[in-house]
Amino acid sequence: MAEKSLGGRYDLHERIGAGGMGAVYRATDLRDGTEVAVKVIRPEVSSETGAERFAREAKHTAKVRHPHVVSVLDSGVSDDEELFLVMELLDGLSLEERLEILPPPTVLEVIDWMTEALDGLAAVHAAGIIHRDLKPGNLFLARNGEGTTTKVLDFGLARSVIADEDGKPLPSLTQTHQFLGTPYYMSPEQVRSAKHIDHRADLFSMGVILYEALAGRRPFDGRSASAVIAAIVADEPPELAALRPDLPPPLLSVVRCALCRRADERFDDAVTMRAALEEARAGAGELRATPRDVSVTAPTAVDDTPRRPPMTPLTRQERVAAPRKSRFAVLAFLVLLVAGALGGAAYLLPTSSGEGADAGVAVPLVGAPGATDAEVG
Repeated sequence: MAEKSLGGRYDLHERIGAGGMGAVYRATDLRDGTEVAVKVIRPEVSSETGAERFAREAKHTAKVRHPHVVSVLDSGVSDDEELFLVMELLDGLSLEERLEILPPPTVLEVIDWMTEALDGLAAVHAAGIIHRDLKPGNLFLARNGEGTTTKVLDFGLARSVIADEDGKPLPSLTQTHQFLGTPYYMSPEQVRSAKHIDHRADLFSMGVILYEALAGRRPFDGRSASAVIAAIVADEPPELAALRPDLPPPLLSVVRCALCRRADERFDDAVTMRAALEEARAGAGELRATPRDVSVTAPTAVDDTPRRPPMTPLTRQERVAAPRKSRFAVLAFLVLLVAGALGGAAYLLPTSSGEGADAGVAVPLVGAPGATDAEVG
């Protein structure tokens, strides 16, 4: 039984997720009976965005058709003037859930997932879109017969670098709705100024994901958003070779290049990074070890930090450019910012899964990056 109908075209059933941009429903396309995911944008976001701009950006992102990118099928305005997006309904689980719930993956599994994701990311970049919030929760392992197909989620309105009829760049929902993204996976330049980044920021995020999938831990971590940001700006990540001495040098080189602090020292594009990863696959041979299989000498100081430590709310003031010279300067700067913002509003960092989500269903978010709606397994 339908919970509500949108324009007589889509019957909405149970809500399967919710996020910063709105609620997501399992729905039926009345034209052919196809099950789809429909995202109904919250009224306050709709009023900020504007139907005309929303429709223009949704139309642009819908042009990205790739087997490793979630499909945006339709968009529109309901009779109640609610903006909505229609997307394919996926069955499977996010990479985040795969890493946390199931046994650690083999090296070859990780390479397979990441090469497919880079394929999809290349298509997104070719369409003039920078993702800006790539993370394990936004890479989805969709069931495909006996195997899986990796899909990039939440890419749609992150930041369009396209132009309108007058040649002026189109503003994005991100610019209006103001969203930081997920600190763990942000590039140094994105931490300093999200307005001055290009596609190579996404490659840094992919390097962080690759590192995490191989090592079983993130390269930059901390108990607060400020600590994570400080680590990204000032610290070198623990050497992956020390954590996984079994990994072939070509694979270690891919991770090292992707995680370069300077954007001009990373891979030129997703295609180049994918090619390097394919070459590393040949070096991996039949390597099927997982992080748990590799014995590494324990460090003298035991790190008992939880893999997903709780973080304090991140204020918008923490987004300003971080000093470059030292970790001490970065931390001191952020402490002053937090102290000055105690009386102001702060918002919680996005979670990896939506509330009330059904098991085995993922609904991609097209909108503000990081506000993932339902990525559950």
